[in-house]
Amino acid sequence: MNYRNNRIRQAARHEQCTLRFPCCDYGTDTTVWCHSNLLEDGHGTGIKAHDHCGCFGCVSCHDVLDRRIFLEGWSNQEILNRFHQAMKKSWLVLLEKGVLK
Repeated sequence: MNYRNNRIRQAARHEQCTLRFPCCDYGTDTTVWCHSNLLEDGHGTGIKAHDHCGCFGCVSCHDVLDRRIFLEGWSNQEILNRFHQAMKKSWLVLLEKGVLK
């Protein structure tokens, strides 16, 4: 059973995107909690990863992360590295907001 926390997902509202791919819209009106796509984080067919395995992302960056948009010249490893950086930045914001302890 995967870890779920509504406070984490709701905390994404109006936050800055932490993924910042070249297509980023830099707005806060489309920011959502972007879940990991890795099996090790609980992701599976029809199953989202654990809620703590994610980051803040605008709609455009979320599309890149979920491979609905492909960035020319970006490898899967580069996208994964960017996701891990974004996840750590998002955790800091969640700690500051008191969502994570």
